[in-house]
Amino acid sequence: MSPHLHDEPATPVRRTREEWTSMCLTPAPARVDDRLRNGIDNYAVDRKLLDGLVTEAIGELREAIGASDRHTAGVAEQAARQGIRQALVLGAGLPIPRRACPEVHEVFDRHHGDDCTVVYVTDDPVAWALLRLKSNIAPGCADIILGDTRHIDTLLTSPHIEATDVDPKQPTVVALPGTLAWLTDDQARHALATLHHWLAPGSILTLTHPTPTDATRDLSLRWETAGMLWAHRRPAEVAALFRRGGFAGTVEAPSGLVTATYAI
Repeated sequence: MSPHLHDEPATPVRRTREEWTSMCLTPAPARVDDRLRNGIDNYAVDRKLLDGLVTEAIGELREAIGASDRHTAGVAEQAARQGIRQALVLGAGLPIPRRACPEVHEVFDRHHGDDCTVVYVTDDPVAWALLRLKSNIAPGCADIILGDTRHIDTLLTSPHIEATDVDPKQPTVVALPGTLAWLTDDQARHALATLHHWLAPGSILTLTHPTPTDATRDLSLRWETAGMLWAHRRPAEVAALFRRGGFAGTVEAPSGLVTATYAI
């Protein structure tokens, strides 16, 4: 693998001095997820978002995060065994605590060594910086790009992606771990349709997505109060997004979480 470090974003993201400061004063999705994983890279404002949730709700959300991580790692394992050597993770969060489950780059490195390419994309500058500073990603294992899936066209055609070893003519596994929950229906459909057009035959697209439960409804309201959309969708609604995006297949729905994997 060939690493490329980019100090500028691939798409529009929050980058002004005032917004950098405010990001430490408002909750951030990657850091809240880190809290649910019992990580240490979260702030008081992130923990406050979860304050008051009943123990059962915290347990459900924590299990959903773990299930999402395990699903993504499992699909990466399946893809690597099939001979796919490229992976793109859109909406990457903070590094998963050690021993919880392997990261995508670890799976690909185990199967293919240096003969593969893994790219992580996050729209959170703090997560982006921590991925570079604190991750166990060794030099040469993966590229880490600051970019927003809402601007999928700009992202996929950016010099940042072109500078990596990702070849859109070759099969790729694309993971969206909880990412579509932060997009409107129109944004999600557009992202999926664009990816369907961009991906080569033999590729795999996989996602996880929260479903409506008491816990996810409560958390969605808390994110709304913080000024951010976090949509929980029924399995049928997630399946409809995929159909509109050009994909065909079915989704699975363990409690509180949708998982879906589509081969192209």
